[in-house]
Amino acid sequence: MGHREPEYLRFIRSVANALAAADQAQPKGNPAAVTLSKSQLLINQRISQAAVRRTTALRAQLAAGLGLSFQSATIGRSDLSAPPG
Repeated sequence: MGHREPEYLRFIRSVANALAAADQAQPKGNPAAVTLSKSQLLINQRISQAAVRRTTALRAQLAAGLGLSFQSATIGRSDLSAPPG
């Protein structure tokens, strides 16, 4: 009996392939022409800091055990299927 890849892995692979194709389709700019203002750098720093805080909180939650906190946000196959009609 052959090994069949789980559906979620096929989905992730298809999304990754679509993103890679979209990235290749974008025209490339001139990186030397990019300039950032102090305010833009501050915005980027705040976004990065928020991402680190969320990641740290999620790692702590994973280390403590997921519990029931993720079940309310769980979706199944029927949630992903195309609407009838």
